[in-house]
Amino acid sequence: MTRRLRPLLLLLGLVVLSACESGQLVDAGAGAETGEGGLAFVLLATMVFVFAGFLVVIDRARRKRGGDGEE
Repeated sequence: MTRRLRPLLLLLGLVVLSACESGQLVDAGAGAETGEGGLAFVLLATMVFVFAGFLVVIDRARRKRGGDGEE
């Protein structure tokens, strides 16, 4: 199952990294009438949770393989 998910996770990781690199994706200071401040917050929160999810998955895979590295 992990071999099938690996390309999907890699693609998702590249999308998240490219979104982080490109700078300001949403103009959060456009004003209350456009509502883009809320969209910017939702996008930021989503990227934070995706990043944290990647850390959990990587840590779980490392522990499963036994590469703890602590002596």
